[in-house]
Amino acid sequence: MMKRRIEPPTDVRLFEVLERIDEETPLAPQERDRLLKEANYDVEAGLREAMALIEQAEAVARRKALESRRDELLAALPALAGKLVHRTREESLALIRSLTANLPADTPQLAYFRGYESAPEEDLDLLVAELQALSEKE
Repeated sequence: MMKRRIEPPTDVRLFEVLERIDEETPLAPQERDRLLKEANYDVEAGLREAMALIEQAEAVARRKALESRRDELLAALPALAGKLVHRTREESLALIRSLTANLPADTPQLAYFRGYESAPEEDLDLLVAELQALSEKE
């Protein structure tokens, strides 16, 4: 008797079938593993693909958030330009620490002011102006 070869299903179709089977008759882990093996489905490859999709989605979300923030900053630049004051690096860092300490901890914009210590002086001047504008809103 010749065994019929089962073609590997798509991930979505496989999960739909497994979900329906599980709802109808819960499978023991050994039975589930046997069915997956019969279907020539590589669970580890499926997990790697799923993780890659998640990482791609996270990267896209991060990129969109950064692009959105960049657009906000570019729109705010004209208003901030008049407020830019050049300070020494140490003065700017001290002022940034002071301004962030005075903002409520749950201020969502504070997430953008992490890791500023290594920023160039011109960026620090802009950060100070942004924080001052944010402090005025609070």
